[in-house]
Amino acid sequence: QFIAYSGNSGSSGGPHLHFEVRDAASDEPLNPLPFLGGYISDSRPPQILEIRVIPMLDSGLVNGAPEPKTFPLQTDRKTGRKSLSGEITAWGKIGVALKAYDYMNGVSNTFGPYIITLNVNGKTVYESRMDHFSFDDTRYLNSWIDYAVWRKQKGFFMKSFIEQGNKLPIYRQIQNNGLISIDEERDYLLTYTVEDFYGNKTDFQFTIRGQRGIFPPVNRPNTLKMVCDKTGKFILEDVDFLIPKGNLYCDIYFKYDIKNSMEAVSPVYTLHDYNDNPLHGYCPLKIRVSQHLLNDASKYYIARFTDTGKKIYNKTVYANGWFETEVRDFGDYAVVSDFVPPVITPVREMQWGKTGTVNCRITDADSGIRQYRTEIDGKFYVLNYDAKNNMLSAKLNAARISKGQQHKFRLTVSDNCGNETEYSTTFIW
Repeated sequence: QFIAYSGNSGSSGGPHLHFEVRDAASDEPLNPLPFLGGYISDSRPPQILEIRVIPMLDSGLVNGAPEPKTFPLQTDRKTGRKSLSGEITAWGKIGVALKAYDYMNGVSNTFGPYIITLNVNGKTVYESRMDHFSFDDTRYLNSWIDYAVWRKQKGFFMKSFIEQGNKLPIYRQIQNNGLISIDEERDYLLTYTVEDFYGNKTDFQFTIRGQRGIFPPVNRPNTLKMVCDKTGKFILEDVDFLIPKGNLYCDIYFKYDIKNSMEAVSPVYTLHDYNDNPLHGYCPLKIRVSQHLLNDASKYYIARFTDTGKKIYNKTVYANGWFETEVRDFGDYAVVSDFVPPVITPVREMQWGKTGTVNCRITDADSGIRQYRTEIDGKFYVLNYDAKNNMLSAKLNAARISKGQQHKFRLTVSDNCGNETEYSTTFIW
């Protein structure tokens, strides 16, 4: 029975079809497996690959240091028994996370676990269960995972503790937000149980040895401590950055720096580290630039510089000497200019009449494409935009334009700073 077409638009990595089951009242996506009955065969249990131990800010140590540490699992070739690759010692307040995947019969895909349970010395301190969530809660997933590892290494660790700003509805049987207090010099026995929807499960036990430690002095130049239950502020003479309450998931030491760049008309302001911590929502950012540096304020915008130097456009307004935007990522920000219009490149133009297909590639090296408009014989004509390939295309329709005649084609493309390019030609179809 035909039900839908698959597609490859947006940021997809290949042709696919979205399949969702939603709650009719709340419109929340539900775990679809309860509705699929006997269509799925699954006798394969989840597998735990690595354990990560995370000391809490200013209050925890792992193996004598205040930084997180990862412990891969290793398998004994003779017994098949799994164990950690090294000893774990800790002191103070810590949390743990795991990297684990689930599998199903007959497919090569990897899946996330359905239920994760953590016991400490026989008592359940954490359980998560993936039954449903709201699209409005999606960004809280940045708090559930170890965001820094995801950004830097693409490793996917799921935390077994709840940060203060995390409002995901997946948690059950939580004690002390899943945090573990290591306050005695003895062994603490931890047991992970990872289960899929069909009851296949994997248990793994490991020990954390309590070892009293001395918190080393930490030199944190150019930092401000910001707490998640208050508005954070970083304000200097020519920059104003606010983090409204609720946009941090945990307390952080906000790192900042100021440096000059030939690519910007303002200094480049480092507003913490893009890879270290996520922001939940948009935060107002203002940067002031001297009037005499500006030719036309509409040609300037606040950009985030990536690690490779690429500039990411942010919608910007100008008022009273200040450029203003809202950002949802930490990183390096500055005011930059864009006076270069987009580029239009017709593709196989001589074949348009023969194939009945119009193709143009449109690119912009700076602020990015804002809008485009196509006309054939003076009338608006819809072209499909493939953003992954920067390609506009359309099959010519005899119901829209007459066949066997010469036609006038015009494409106008503008970028986010108002620079515009127009391309005109004729073709016979």
